[in-house]
Amino acid sequence: MKKQIIALFFALIAVTVAAQAQDSTATKVNAAGAKNLKIGYTNVNYILSVSPRAKEIEADLKARGIQLKKEIDGKMQQLETKYADYQKNAATMLESIRVDKENELRTLQASIETLQQNAQTELKNKEDELLKPEIEKIYKAINEVAIAEGYTYVLNSDQVLLYAVEQFDVTESVAKKLGFKLPAPGSETATPAATPKPATGTTSPKKPATSPKKK
Repeated sequence: MKKQIIALFFALIAVTVAAQAQDSTATKVNAAGAKNLKIGYTNVNYILSVSPRAKEIEADLKARGIQLKKEIDGKMQQLETKYADYQKNAATMLESIRVDKENELRTLQASIETLQQNAQTELKNKEDELLKPEIEKIYKAINEVAIAEGYTYVLNSDQVLLYAVEQFDVTESVAKKLGFKLPAPGSETATPAATPKPATGTTSPKKPATSPKKK
């Protein structure tokens, strides 16, 4: 019995020593990992906004917006002309004719509103379509820079980044990887900006002063 107790005692010691050794090894590994941790940061929206391609995309969207605006303006002119004619002659119109004119005005006004909504949707979808490959290129460049320069993580400073040391800013390296230079500090475009938004070039259609009323 005494021999069994002694054997159990030494077995417990062996298990304790092994556990302590494992904890010590894990601590050393974690410490080494933390020591080798390298975190960089950049601003994806800024890179996109100053890239040559983004300026081309913005110009294309603006041109399309102008085309859509002309189309909408033409419809609005029709509405204003028809409404002016209605106001001028409503008092002498037969009731059936007046009702037809009112329905025509409402239909034309609704078509203008639909046209405007479709224009905004078209421009937004086109913007997403054109910007998607550019954003993918930026993320690919970030990955390549991170690997080449030994970064463990690269954060997007557009999100939550309260403090950062400038030496870990990889924005210039990413721009170089993409084939262009960043604007000089102090220039108008050298400020982080949101993804460029296209000018829709559309305005809300002017509604008649009052909806036509039956007399």
